[in-house]
Amino acid sequence: DQIDALLPLVEDIVRRHGTAVVKPVDGFAGTDVWLVERGSSCRALVESATAGGRRQVIAQEYLPEVAGGNKRLFVLDGEVVGAVLRRPSTEDFRIGPPVGEATPDEQDHRIAAALAPILAVHGLALAGVNVIGGRLIEANVTCPGGMHKADALLGTDLSGDIVRRLLNPSMKECSA
Repeated sequence: DQIDALLPLVEDIVRRHGTAVVKPVDGFAGTDVWLVERGSSCRALVESATAGGRRQVIAQEYLPEVAGGNKRLFVLDGEVVGAVLRRPSTEDFRIGPPVGEATPDEQDHRIAAALAPILAVHGLALAGVNVIGGRLIEANVTCPGGMHKADALLGTDLSGDIVRRLLNPSMKECSA
């Protein structure tokens, strides 16, 4: 049974890495995101995070580099069309809203290129891709958000550009 198998799988990730981030697959904006460490509270936290094994979660190694922030890449049809830097606050390990523009580097473009065929096979034109220290953390396809916050912060119209390009696929450039 999948539910019975979920708890030991998540606990194993915590054991292997010492600390893991556990979050619901259908979550957004940091809701129900847990920092779970090896030790006596691990089982209880994993049970809570997974609703006793009934809620599907993502469990990933905690990367200390997150203190410097992560990049949210806005990927449209396999191309990085914009990026912002997001940082955790000093009181919380979870990533906050965008704090500035991020310049996509070579590794970011390689990640987007590697994801492009996978997204295309599933009919996904738009994804919010999170990168920490040059490592792909996740590809948000159900909630690739943050564009409106990026627009407000940077004075851009990335949201509008993306919608126009989605409605007119022959348009190949976004102005962001």
